[in-house]
Amino acid sequence: MSQLNFFFDKKDIQKKVLAIIALNEAEVFRGSFYETDAPRPIGSIEELGEFESLVLWLRNGFREPKCSSKGSGEIERKYLFDYMKDPIIVIDNSTVSNNLMAPSRIYYKSGWVKNEELRKKHKDWATRIYKLFDKDTLKIKKTWRVSKSVEDWINSGGEIELGRGGLVLNREKIKEQSRVQ
Repeated sequence: MSQLNFFFDKKDIQKKVLAIIALNEAEVFRGSFYETDAPRPIGSIEELGEFESLVLWLRNGFREPKCSSKGSGEIERKYLFDYMKDPIIVIDNSTVSNNLMAPSRIYYKSGWVKNEELRKKHKDWATRIYKLFDKDTLKIKKTWRVSKSVEDWINSGGEIELGRGGLVLNREKIKEQSRVQ
């Protein structure tokens, strides 16, 4: 699985999602669980609103966006995309509580997409999306990225948490970590 963890504010993430929509290479679905196996994608920032997660489905000539899994337990009557087998990228949004920001992440798994041509296309597309999220960010360690607006927020007293319950960084510790690279 490939994963990139990042700290973006609401405008940062909206800008990235709008750029993805503008590329016209993906269908964007809000949330993780759906009422039908063929959920309706969003097409604009107005439809995006607040979200916990998004699913990006690579448009392709092999498969239409259709959930390939059914939930169990509490989500038994819901449908979901299978990140192991579907040509998708998942974006989990960050949260802020008591001036502490938990990370967002973008992740995908392409090794199990059955069609070899689609698997290659998916991996190439995921690399481009990762670069979009990586661009113009402060790099902390190998897989952590901080946008300029969040860096400014940290400099005014905010803190970030590298993983839920993980290392907490403030402006002094951020400078140390970014130099360690």
